[in-house]
Amino acid sequence: MSLCIECACGFCCDGTLYSHAPLKDTDLPVRNESIVALERSGSGPSDPSEYYFDQPCKLCLNDRCAIHDQTRPAICGDYTCKLLVNHAAGKVSLADAKALVHNVKVLRDRLRPQLEEFTDSEAPLALVELTRLAVNRMETMDAAARSSVSSGMLLDLALMRILLAKHFDSRLTRHTYLADKAMQTMDAASDSQAQQQEEPGK
Repeated sequence: MSLCIECACGFCCDGTLYSHAPLKDTDLPVRNESIVALERSGSGPSDPSEYYFDQPCKLCLNDRCAIHDQTRPAICGDYTCKLLVNHAAGKVSLADAKALVHNVKVLRDRLRPQLEEFTDSEAPLALVELTRLAVNRMETMDAAARSSVSSGMLLDLALMRILLAKHFDSRLTRHTYLADKAMQTMDAASDSQAQQQEEPGK
């Protein structure tokens, strides 16, 4: 049985890791009505148009691919996360893999409603998109507004980005700047609160 199915991970399909999945020419036309092929136009000959489908994927049900043993887009069968590679190499046991996935899912499920409320998002956006929206919003806040941002949400956000980069896709290391910004925002809010306590008359 596939580790992906046994661990009920689904992070590569449910928007936790990515906001979209690329399609190859051989995938087109997409014959599964649940997957909608979209086109992202390139800027020129050196940057051609890309076909993709949005995440969360509609066929990711209960953290598992509903058509895992059927014909799927090439990316779905070709993609291999860092956890899968380490498990196949004997570096991570099945029990440890399941425990890691469980802990990340708990964090994901705790973080999502916080981000949706903070960003006023109603659409079922990918978690990675909610993260970007939250960070962009925090960057536009003044010091007083940032001091009201939940420290719990910021810590969850930072931890999630670090765990995903460390255990699932090393390429996401470049996105841990989101975690850094979240921590900087929390530090700035703490400094502001401390200053206000030291200067109550102002």
